Amino acid sequence: MTEPKGMMSRITNGAAAVAGAAIIALVVIQIIIVILRYIFSYGIPWGLDLLVYLFLIGSLLPLPLVVWENHNVRVDIFYQGYRPEKKTALDRFGLAFLLFPSTGYAAYTTWHPMLNSWRLLEASPTLDGLPGYFVLKTILFLSLAGISLVSLVLALRKRPWAY
Repeated sequence: MTEPKGMMSRITNGAAAVAGAAIIALVVIQIIIVILRYIFSYGIPWGLDLLVYLFLIGSLLPLPLVVWENHNVRVDIFYQGYRPEKKTALDRFGLAFLLFPSTGYAAYTTWHPMLNSWRLLEASPTLDGLPGYFVLKTILFLSLAGISLVSLVLALRKRPWAY
């Protein structure tokens, strides 16, 4: 049986790798779109949709990894001077009673719109946009559910992160 920590790390690292590839593709495609538009006067109607898709993939997929690896930005004036026991108690409280319920509720509220979008196979709201708008709603749901799951797993650990 796979250890939950190892499985969680593989999932979050895989999502981060996909996100990294999406950001690289975003930059390359943006340059191509700019060249086509401003040098060759050729516009791509679905180009903006593609950039939005890639941006959301690149920014939402790594969020569970950010929480899992504790790579988030902190403004901690007091926290840095606390003993590890106090840091553990604060982190567990924040994960279990702030992050888990808020992201869990956000995932819950995106569940039905995501399912409805899949039922309709919702396309882009822009004229001549890309199909597959339902994929964006799915990525949003998976990111929120992933953060919620990661926060719960970390809150249940003896020490959420190494100090």
